[in-house]
Amino acid sequence: MPVNWERRHEAFKAIWERLHDLIITVMPAEGTVTYFSKTTTGDVKSPTTGKQLKVLGWNFVSYADVNVELRFKTSQNHIAGIPGKGINAMAKSSLNRPQGATDEAVEICLSSTGSVKGWICTKEV
Repeated sequence: MPVNWERRHEAFKAIWERLHDLIITVMPAEGTVTYFSKTTTGDVKSPTTGKQLKVLGWNFVSYADVNVELRFKTSQNHIAGIPGKGINAMAKSSLNRPQGATDEAVEICLSSTGSVKGWICTKEV
């Protein structure tokens, strides 16, 4: 059965907007929200010198059929991923929040050229 990408895109868009409304109102009280849009691998958030980033939540969507990974740049420790077109969102509870090393950025990694946009909520520690 062929996949109707237009309908799937509209469904992802609706999910994106609803999650944004639900999560974004809670996260800023504790952290900072950074929006990003990437077509290749690149940094989405870098800490202030001498600080670490603790990831409180994220929401990103891939519009291309490429593998996408949200990870810490230096250690390449995985935070979240999508194996193709799709959406990934999470609001982490106070337990087990991913935390990078001192001065370690968070990056979005694409397996090839694609289209990914989203946001990440972080707190410097």
